[in-house]
Amino acid sequence: MAELPDVFSAKRPKGRLGPRFQIDWYEPGDDRPVVVQYVYPYAGERPVVHTPAQKNVVSPGWMRAPAYLKSTLRALGLPARPPAQARPSPSPSCS
Repeated sequence: MAELPDVFSAKRPKGRLGPRFQIDWYEPGDDRPVVVQYVYPYAGERPVVHTPAQKNVVSPGWMRAPAYLKSTLRALGLPARPPAQARPSPSPSCS
């Protein structure tokens, strides 16, 4: 049996979610996305998906996605580990 996602309230889940990736959903023949979602594949044991309020979205909000989403995204090229976060370079000092 497939695991069903757990829908959160409209509030963002607590804790660090890791890097965010954007998924754009298109209708055939249209060059503009009809739905945009943000995926946090490295958020703990299961990925987190945020679907903001949009014209074509009936139930916006945050949800824990099925665990297999991460392996599906890895098959499409997602790295096994989160990319290293770029650290800002120090500002030059003024003398």
